[in-house]
Amino acid sequence: MTFNVRFFIAFIAVLVLEVCIALYVRDQIIRPTIGDIIAIVFVFFLIKTFIKCDSYWAAFIALLTGFAVEIGQYLNILTLLGWEQNRFLRIVLGSTFDMYDLLAYFFGYLLILFSLIWWHKRASSA
Repeated sequence: MTFNVRFFIAFIAVLVLEVCIALYVRDQIIRPTIGDIIAIVFVFFLIKTFIKCDSYWAAFIALLTGFAVEIGQYLNILTLLGWEQNRFLRIVLGSTFDMYDLLAYFFGYLLILFSLIWWHKRASSA
């Protein structure tokens, strides 16, 4: 286990962005779609903050985390565990399955991959 300050700062910035979207945006595109795309980036930065691992691997784990949350929604896991009244968990984990969320998570994963490729090309040409 480790602590990476750069990734932690990025994590906090994305957290603030996600909170702002959740609190102030009430539309049909940014909150449900862009918010889910950014959620995968959020998980990626969280992983990279505390675990020293390959960035591509961390991106894949972030994608799998998003998929696991969505599958949990499909299975109604909060109700199965008796936690449906926990407002915090309902906000963090969500409560409604949406197939399009899986697609948004995949786009978040692609955003991370393209950013990593761009970053590596930029670093190798310098």
